[in-house]
This record gives sequence, C-alpha cells and structure tokens, in this order.
Amino acid sequence: MALNAILIVPTRATDATISAVPSVTTMAVGDTVTVNVNIADAIGVYAWQVRIVFGTAPGGSELQVMTVTEGLWLKSQAPFGTLFIKRIFQDQGYMDVACTAVGTFDGASGSGNLFKATFSAVDVGLVTIDVTNSLLIDPFLQSLPHSEVDATIDVESYLLTPETYVDLEEKRVDSRKWDISVKGTVFTFYGKSKNWANVDLLTRVVFAGTKDGEPFLTITNMELVGPGKSSGFMTSTINLDPYVDIGTYLLNCYAQYSFYGYRWYTSELGKTKDLSIIVLP
Repeated sequence: MALNAILIVPTRATDATISAVPSVTTMAVGDTVTVNVNIADAIGVYAWQVRIVFGTAPGGSELQVMTVTEGLWLKSQAPFGTLFIKRIFQDQGYMDVACTAVGTFDGASGSGNLFKATFSAVDVGLVTIDVTNSLLIDPFLQSLPHSEVDATIDVESYLLTPETYVDLEEKRVDSRKWDISVKGTVFTFYGKSKNWANVDLLTRVVFAGTKDGEPFLTITNMELVGPGKSSGFMTSTINLDPYVDIGTYLLNCYAQYSFYGYRWYTSELGKTKDLSIIVLP
C-alpha cells in the first residue's frame, strides 16, 4: 500500500516595509521638519541600509539636512549594541544611512524606528522623500524581502505658479565687498547689493557648513533692496555661546537673492570664504 507524504511548507509573514513618515508634510521656508524612517513587520534583521533622496535641484534641494540620528529599533534588541553610519551628500540631494548589530544575534523583529532626519526648508517646492536602495540583512548575510514607501514635503509650492515665477537669470544683481570676519566667538558677514531690475530684491545671508562634521546652517538678515540701481548695505552677525557652541566649524558664508520672494538663488557674483574655526570654552 503506497503512502502519500504531504509536505507542509510554512508561509512567511507579510514582508517588511520601510517607510518615511509622515507621508505628507506641508511647511513654509524657514521651518524645520523631522522625518521618521520606520520599519514594520520585520523578522530576523541583523543589519539594514537605506538611501533617502530628498532633492534633485541644483545645489541639492529645497531642504537642508540638519541632523540624522539613530532610532531604537535595532539598538534596543541587539544585546551587544549597534554600529550606526550616515553619509550626507547635500549638494547631490541624498543621504546614505546604515546600521548593523555587533556580535552574535538572531536578528531584530517587529516594528519601530530606524532613524530620524531633521530638515530645514530653504526654498519653495514639492519634494519627494524617496526611500530607495534599501537592504535588510539577516544573521546569515542573506537579503530579506521588503517594500519601500516614500513621503512628500510641500514647501509652499503654491508660490511656484507660471504667473509669479521669475528666474534670476532674467534679472541683474551686482554684489560687491562681500566679506566675513571672526572676532572671538562672533561671526560677522557684510556686503553691498545693487539691484538693476525693475522689481524689489530680497537679500539674505546664509551661514552654512559643518560643526564637528555635522551639518550647520543659519539663515538670517533679510534685507529689501528696491528697484532701479538702488543699493543696500547689509551686515549680519552670529554670536556663539562658548559654553554651548563649542566645536570646530568649517564655515561658508554667502548671499542669496529672491525677486518677489518666491525662490531663492545663490549669487555667483559675491564673495565667499571657507573658514575652519575652533570655538573653545
């Protein structure tokens, strides 16, 4: 009598999902927003990596990366801790973030936060937070199936209408005598703008760069320069607290211009300086 063997193959639970949350955010220029990159329905994850694309515009994006911090999901389950790695490419508009457990570990399961990224809105536009090039790795170095879910950040995109959009190349701006000075813990940026266009010109100062390797950005001192060859002299100062703002700064300071206040442009006519500054208590 022949016996038929029945092989029962266990089915895997729903594949994991890596998503950017919240899915839609509306904000204004100058605001900050924190995007959580979360994982759901995971089983046996030893390591992960994610690329977040946040802009394709020249110079990076309408968003400036402020901080990227590790979430607790893998760290809280790995008995010997984790190694967290982040690389930010602001000018190209993306970041690569990865994390791995250390030592022997069966892998993390469930749902939670992989990492948080805080952005500052520096220009208007509709930005996709694109979750891509992601990997989930088990303890045997095998890739785990999963899906990716993007998010959207709307930075006052309603301002970019054909009726009001004005391109900087259609206008004329003259910048001169741009300079930056450092006295102790005081950064001062000054310069003069001449507006040759027939509309008002907004000018602002941007301090950008890194502090101890982390992104550093301050936008300040917005000035209005009227049309018809009028000039505006501007000075902007940042006072650092030597007990709070301790660190090594690689600082770049430059001017940005906007006609009608809808889109900001970085001038190539002005003067910039890269400075390596150590602020001690």
